[in-house]
Amino acid sequence: SQPLEALTLVLPYYRQPLMLARQVQEWEKFPPGVQIIVVDDGSPEPALEVLAHASAALRARLRLYRITVDIP
Repeated sequence: SQPLEALTLVLPYYRQPLMLARQVQEWEKFPPGVQIIVVDDGSPEPALEVLAHASAALRARLRLYRITVDIP
């Protein structure tokens, strides 16, 4: 099989810090070509607090976007 060159995984996040922590454990196993974007929809339990515990290698290919304006 050919190595994975580029893949971007985009995930929404809202009020699930334990689930996000579990996902981070799995993302640590992903090959370096996988980029991860987390969109925090203004959660009272910010994703940043969980993602700060990821390895430096994972954080280098991880992007976090936090929505602060509630648009109904």
